[in-house]
Amino acid sequence: MKDLTARPILMVEDMDFDFEMTQRGFRRMGVQAPLIRHTNAASAAGFLSNVSVDSSASPLPGIVILDLNLPDGDGRELLSHIKRDDSLKDIPVVVWSASNDPTVIAECYREGASSYICKASDQQVAENAIQQFVLYWLKTVTLSPGNP
Repeated sequence: MKDLTARPILMVEDMDFDFEMTQRGFRRMGVQAPLIRHTNAASAAGFLSNVSVDSSASPLPGIVILDLNLPDGDGRELLSHIKRDDSLKDIPVVVWSASNDPTVIAECYREGASSYICKASDQQVAENAIQQFVLYWLKTVTLSPGNP
């Protein structure tokens, strides 16, 4: 397995249950990269404005996991912000949302989402989605050494 400690993971998620389930799933799968949580878009945007590729104190996240239904608005606005910012646009953004509306999904891809995963109400299905996320995004694509 590749080293998963290279860069932090930013998760923008207001629901404690979803965050804690993701956190447990990551631990079970051996993910050691720090999981940084923000519960609203404004807080996440503020955090992202202070990160840098060259900073060990505030390193650029290797990936963003983004909920769409946030207390201060629609996560699609944050997605657009990330993809318009030259210093952030290369960070993969995986939308993690309860919405399975095809128009919402298509809009997220148009805005630059790297992937769209529907949250499941069934815990086993949700755990399987987390496992697939880790196997694809963290162990093979994003946080492996040598990837920007």
